Order: sequence, then C-alpha cells, then structure tokens
Amino acid sequence: MNERDYSFYIDRAKQVQGFKTDLQVNQALGFKGSVASLLRKSKMHLSDENMINLANLAGIDETVALMDLGILRCEGNAKKAYKRILEKMTAAALIALFIVALSGTPSMAENGLGKQQHKHFHLYILSHLQKIIKTRLLRLKRAALRFFNQCGIKSVRYQDTLTHC
Repeated sequence: MNERDYSFYIDRAKQVQGFKTDLQVNQALGFKGSVASLLRKSKMHLSDENMINLANLAGIDETVALMDLGILRCEGNAKKAYKRILEKMTAAALIALFIVALSGTPSMAENGLGKQQHKHFHLYILSHLQKIIKTRLLRLKRAALRFFNQCGIKSVRYQDTLTHC
C-alpha cells in the first residue's frame, strides 16, 4: 500500500481544486504563511479538523484521511497498528463493494443494462479482487501456522488449520 503523506494530499487538493500553488491551498485552509511547505518537509502536523478540511479539498474520504494522519503522526508499533487498521478498513470496503456489485440494482434494469453487461461488470470486479483475496488468504495461512507453532503444535498442515477453525 502506498503511504499517502501530506504532499500527496496537497498535490491532490491542487489538482481537484485547480490550484496552481501551495499558497492557494494554504489560503483555502485558512492558513497564513507557508504551512504547506512545513507539512511537505514533515516539520509540523495538522490537527484532526484541518486534516479533514484538506481531505475535503482533495476529494478524499475523511475517515481515510484521519487514519493517514494517525500514520503520519505516530512511530513504531502505533504506526504499524494504524496501517493494519487502514488495511482492514480497505478490505471491508472492497468486500462491501463486491457484495453490492454482485447484487445489482433495480436501476440497472431501468437503464437497460442487460445480463451480458452485468456479467462483464462482475468479472471486472472479480479480476481486481482476486489478487487481494489471494494475498489475504496467504497472510491468514501464515498467521494460523504461527499461532499453532506458538501453542507448541509443530506438525500442523495447512489443511488441518482450516478444519480446526
């Protein structure tokens, strides 16, 4: 996962809002001086409210922005924990999107989206989720094996871990 830092948010806000300079982002956020420059150099951190305002300018979900802010502010284990939370949020959102995509909507029929297009849309979603799901299953397998090894069960095969869960 690519880490979204302050530069990412500032550049995205400039792109979305049509700003040409960091000064315009500063002004839109109500800052005096070169706060954007200090953020880019990691010389300061935004408050939660200011991060939400920057996210809104950038067209990025506020929840994701606050998680990114936590990652930017923290070090060590706390930083890793924030990253794991963000990964889990992303996975949950993808699963929800997948379920919604498979269920279809009444508007699809109203708009003339036939079964053939609906099928291709499902295949499109499935192809993008396949890699993510495969990676998650591999991580789950490794975590299960570590757990059994920590419990002193050394000769557990992967197939056995699935039957004991």
